[in-house]
Amino acid sequence: MRTLKLIGLGAAIVIIVLWLVTELKHIEGQIGFVVLRALSQDSQRSQLSAQACTVTIQPGQSIQQAIDQVSPGAVICLEEGVFEVLEGHFFDLKITKAPLTLRGAGPRKTILKNAVLRIQGLSRPLEDIVIEGLAILASDTPGQIPFLVEISSAEVTAKSVRIGTDALTAIEPRRAAGILLDSKSILRVEESRLFGLHVAIFSDAGKIEIQRSLVYGSECGVVLAGGPQEEFVLFNEVRLTANGIGLIAAKGVRMRMQRSVVELQNLGFVGCGFLETGSSLPVGAAGEGILLQGQSVLVAVESRIANNHSYGVAAYLKRCGFQEDSFTGRVELINTAVQDNEQGNVCLP
Repeated sequence: MRTLKLIGLGAAIVIIVLWLVTELKHIEGQIGFVVLRALSQDSQRSQLSAQACTVTIQPGQSIQQAIDQVSPGAVICLEEGVFEVLEGHFFDLKITKAPLTLRGAGPRKTILKNAVLRIQGLSRPLEDIVIEGLAILASDTPGQIPFLVEISSAEVTAKSVRIGTDALTAIEPRRAAGILLDSKSILRVEESRLFGLHVAIFSDAGKIEIQRSLVYGSECGVVLAGGPQEEFVLFNEVRLTANGIGLIAAKGVRMRMQRSVVELQNLGFVGCGFLETGSSLPVGAAGEGILLQGQSVLVAVESRIANNHSYGVAAYLKRCGFQEDSFTGRVELINTAVQDNEQGNVCLP
């Protein structure tokens, strides 16, 4: 009798352990990003000072002059404070040499206000430009600045940065785009936030890695237009939250999404229907977590796509409510939860 009781107790313990494992996996999907972000913040402080400053600039001094005068390989450090020209006006910063590092004191300490950063025309394009530890913020006045960062023929790492509007209270659509990337460029975004924009990231067939970052409060989260060559995009521990639409991919874009979350799209935003790109991107999209067009390929691993206003994952097809059938790609959902999306979880061929 005692043996039977012990067997029963052992079975109960096994059931409880299995239940706890299941619950912990579910909880990890919701708070793992927060934990990782908290751990990464400590490492950021030491990493930002790993390489000595070549020159240090204070608010009121010219960043462009420093960029023009230093040699390739320099580290330009920006002190704590707000860098701007005149209130209500924007200014251009051009980087045309590499490698180069532009480093702030921290994303909430060093602020470039109404700045347009252009990284272009590099003679040695695959040497890294590093932008770290600062914020690039536009006024919330619509239409004032077309974009905040433009990357052309360059390899750029944006680490521990904030890119967005300086307020999330504007009623009018925010016309500023965050990062624009051409087909000859490579972009890495790490431990950063993009928010309050028209498009957080727009890529025309460039290669992108986004890791441990948050994209939120924008009309369009990430827009991958594709182009004549294949575009590869990696999302690793990324949150696409509360945008008009989370992710649009067209043409032959190949994407891998792992340990990421796509949730709560279309909270009062207009979506991506008025995007003027010249590309054959979907129009009228709003509320989808992920929308796929053309021959785009998505592999999602250990991710969660939930609570979006429209479909969780949708293809640009008539059966999904769009004007035509224009998706011939592929979707793989591996250990990925697609749930509680209002229009439906998945709409694919």
